[in-house]
This record gives sequence, C-alpha cells and structure tokens, in this order.
Amino acid sequence: MRQNHRPLNIIVVISDTLRRDHLGCYGNTKIRTPNLDRFAQMSVVFDRAYCGSFPTIPARTDLFTGKWTFPHRDWSPLPRDEIVLSQLLSQAGYTTMMIVDTPHLVRDGYYFDRGFHGFIWVRGQENERYRTDPAEVKFPCDPKKIRNPYTSFVQYMRNIADRRYEETTSLPELSRRQCDGLSEITSVNASSFTLTCLTRTNLGTRQDTMPNFTPTRTSKARKSSTRVIGIGAISDRGRIAPLSRPLLRRSHHG
Repeated sequence: MRQNHRPLNIIVVISDTLRRDHLGCYGNTKIRTPNLDRFAQMSVVFDRAYCGSFPTIPARTDLFTGKWTFPHRDWSPLPRDEIVLSQLLSQAGYTTMMIVDTPHLVRDGYYFDRGFHGFIWVRGQENERYRTDPAEVKFPCDPKKIRNPYTSFVQYMRNIADRRYEETTSLPELSRRQCDGLSEITSVNASSFTLTCLTRTNLGTRQDTMPNFTPTRTSKARKSSTRVIGIGAISDRGRIAPLSRPLLRRSHHG
C-alpha cells in the first residue's frame, strides 16, 4: 500500500551569472567553492541539461512558464495571461515566496512576482533607480572602458555608495533576507516553494559565498521535509558539461 508522504518544501536558486568552470565540483582546483561542493556531493547532478536562452529575462520566462519562449518573445514582461509555476504551486496548496535582487523581474511592470504569496526585493542592483546621491560620481578608470558609463554605471555607483563592508553588499544581504523568508514561509504552511534570484554574483571569483543549504539536524518535534535534490551549472555553450572527475552522484536523466 502506498503511504501518504508530507509534500516536500522546494527551494529554487537562480544565479546570474554562474560559471560552471569556476566550481570545484566541476573540476576547478584554483577557486574555493566548499559549500557548493559539499551540496553537490549529496545531490543529484544534472550534466545533460540544456537552457533555452541566456539573457536574464528570456531565461526566466522559460523557467516560469515551462516553455521555449526565446524564439517567440524577446526581453519583455511576463504575459499576464500566461500560466506560471508560482500560480500552479499556489493552487496546489503551497505557500510561495520570491526573494530577489534582480530588478528586471519586478520593476517597470515586468510582473514576475505574479502568483507568489509574497516577495522580498533587495534593492540597489545594477542600474535600478534606487539612489540619487552622490550627484557626482568619480570614475575608477577612463569612462571609455565602461559600458554605458554615464547612465547604468553612474546609477550603480550611487546605489552602492554607502556600502563599506562585504556584509552590506547585495549577496550577503540577499542571503540574510532569504533565511528570514524561509523561516517565515515554513512557519505558516506545511509545504512551501521559495524562489531566489541572484544578480551578477560572480560566485567563485574569491571564494564560495553561496548560502549553505546543507540540511541540518532537526528536533524530533519538527523534522524538516526539505530534501537535497540537485545541482547544475550551465556552460558557455548552453549545456552542462560532463564532470572531469567522479566527485558526484549523477542522474541518469537529462
């Protein structure tokens, strides 16, 4: 007889941009990514997965709708008549939350927060219209070396003007808000879905700064229903390259 199991909590982390060749679990020996390596060792690794497109918005449109959308839709808002993943999970009884520092998803009517019961937006990434001070921005180099120096770059420098320490930068702040969101969402419902979208994290350029999602021991009174599912990183050719060493357990599915 098939037993009824408690629905799993689901956490999806999208990192823009994450280089596969910067991860230790894919063979890199020069850059330290211990948390992701440890996560990968206890996960299923998808090494034959393909993405439909690379740009931030088209790629997330594919993920939200489950369709190959890039050939038919460019960088544009999420259509309001399109059925999306958050909507389906909410209808299935999940409490859903989006935690994001990617401004393109929620500004100017792009509507990617649709269907979530709640969302947290960590402000100040890229050229988001967030800060107006300082009025004068000092360029660190010749402006000719910078893409969109007098618009996007100037705005971003204003956004980060008060950031003095690493913990005040976007990724640590997003990680803290993510932990708060996870605590909140799991306390109100037996099953939850959390989507975290990170912008320009450059993971691995110094060391692994990804939050550690390794399941911790829980008390007998309340055991977590979250399971480690999988890890995958898209290569520069749009597929997940085979592992160079037998470090991880692989799936047999694409």
